[in-house]
This record gives sequence, C-alpha cells and structure tokens, in this order.
Amino acid sequence: MTLDPEFLKEDPKLVAETILQAVQDAAKQAKDHNDAEMQKVTSAFQMPGMF
Repeated sequence: MTLDPEFLKEDPKLVAETILQAVQDAAKQAKDHNDAEMQKVTSAFQMPGMF
C-alpha cells in the first residue's frame, strides 16, 4: 500500500477511516479468494452420500 503524502495531511479521522476501510476490503477479498480456492480443492473429495 502506498499513501500519498498529501492525503496524510487530511483530517486524521478521515485518514484512519479510509485506511481501515481499505484493510477491511483487502481482508474480505482475501477471504473470498481463499473460500473459492478451498471450494475447488474440497469439491474433489466429496463422496456420494456424504453431506
């Protein structure tokens, strides 16, 4: 992540909220990607009559 020095001159509350939102968005994207990859892996192990 890179931060524009001009952005850091903004209201500290705005900066903190923006960074927090960016981190939360990145975490959600990572979780979604992980879930999709795990689905690919686990779908190969499903046996008829199970779950």
